[in-house]
Amino acid sequence: MTLSLYRRLATHYRGAIEAGTLQPGERMPSLRNLMRLHDVSLSTALQVCRTLESDGWAEARPRSGYFVRRPQRLQMAPMDEPQAGFAPDPARYVGVHARVSDFVARRRAADVKLNLSIARAAPQFYPAEALRAAMTRALRMRPELLSGVPPLQGDPHFRATLAKRAIAAGITLASEDVLVTNGCIEALNLALRAVAHPGDAIAVESPTFYGLLQVLESLGLRALEIPTSPQTGLSIEALELAVQTYGDIKAVVVVPHLQNPLGSVMPDAHKARLVQLCETQGIALIEDDTYSELLDTDRTLRAIKSWDRTGNVMHCASMHKILAPGMRLGWIAAGRWQARIEMLKYTQTRNNEVLSQIGAGEFMATGAYDRHLKRLRAQLRLALRRRDRRRHSTTGCDCG
Repeated sequence: MTLSLYRRLATHYRGAIEAGTLQPGERMPSLRNLMRLHDVSLSTALQVCRTLESDGWAEARPRSGYFVRRPQRLQMAPMDEPQAGFAPDPARYVGVHARVSDFVARRRAADVKLNLSIARAAPQFYPAEALRAAMTRALRMRPELLSGVPPLQGDPHFRATLAKRAIAAGITLASEDVLVTNGCIEALNLALRAVAHPGDAIAVESPTFYGLLQVLESLGLRALEIPTSPQTGLSIEALELAVQTYGDIKAVVVVPHLQNPLGSVMPDAHKARLVQLCETQGIALIEDDTYSELLDTDRTLRAIKSWDRTGNVMHCASMHKILAPGMRLGWIAAGRWQARIEMLKYTQTRNNEVLSQIGAGEFMATGAYDRHLKRLRAQLRLALRRRDRRRHSTTGCDCG
């Protein structure tokens, strides 16, 4: 089987659907018929159907085969690429903290049946029972956990597990390089406090997560917005222009994978350029890698820090979205700022409780964690399809 063959056949059947030769609801040729009609193997025939399914032109029905479905219009309207040929305005976000805080307060006071403003899945999508069992075992074996003082950096086994899993993203860490935090938001706070002082400019993606803007203004920092592509993430060209225009940029904060709110994924070539630019200019690079594990892909994407050779990249991550929102487990690998950040954490929040770290570390060290991630991605994929079908039935249109 070659890539071009199944793609060519999938394009052929997509053309038949677009032309109306194959109608929505009509059964696709069976795998056996595809093999016979096109003289291809079973794996090629299956890949044709799976490609049509993933592109939204077919759907699999249990014990019935594949059926034609004509996709509605794109889930989101296409977004224009950002304009990167002008210097950004460093005062653009002044006063946003008060506006965002007011919005958050009003949202919390409202009686909302379905909250679409949170970036986490429903509680039943997380392995609560397995985590509870792991923590129960830990307490049974180590009853002093609730009365003893936990390590400042975090549970050694949990940190070792995080360091081991980071290998898949191209990051080489010792467990001593990992500092456990109260979610990713504390990791970002610590990273910013380590490299900047009130009045300094921090380059951020535009648009970006409102919580980051609140953090910046609470620290007295100026947010310098950098145009961001819905396909490739932060514009390297726009950042280069900002660096030439403003000489006081202390750090760049980026979400390389599933950027919030655009959902873009930064290509590897852009990540490498970004690391090189920041290193050359002496600008700290802060990577928020909260969402990578939610990507519906069989391979782990390389973290920005995997290109770091000098410790200039601070890698921040969290288990909040992917394992257990109630645990508020985050971590940071801060490179050359590690010692400073450990002292900042000591002065700010001291040690994190360790029971949840032990439970999470035990669960993540087994194959159960990867099975959970696979199920979570499948559930999210199914939820998107249900949303699309619901929207299609509501609008009643058959849009291409």
